Amino acid sequence: MLFNKYNHMNINNQSGITIVALVITIIVLIILAGISIGSITNDNGIINQATNAKNDMQYQQWSEQIDTAIIDAESKNVNPTINDVIEELKKKDVIDNDDQVNKTTGAITTNEPTCTIEGKLDDYL
Repeated sequence: MLFNKYNHMNINNQSGITIVALVITIIVLIILAGISIGSITNDNGIINQATNAKNDMQYQQWSEQIDTAIIDAESKNVNPTINDVIEELKKKDVIDNDDQVNKTTGAITTNEPTCTIEGKLDDYL
């Protein structure tokens, strides 16, 4: 009978998750979610870093294609002019028309995705 008495007491004294523990858990989860969302969306967040990396990659790809077009123009012509380089840029699909090259500053506005690259045509101005 003594055994049953203690066994009965243990059953009555067991408790589940209390409201206080549940509220504390929810608050901790909200804080963690806020920190995670902040690290994704702030100025140095993952999304902005990925966008910057994508833009840098596109810029570098266009820059390499422009360098290749310039090398091709120089290999085909003894003294290439800016018009020779523009024709090579068109052949390489870097630009579609002459208006994408500013003949005063040498800036090149590429096709999609659009980048403006300066300084590549300084030798031809």
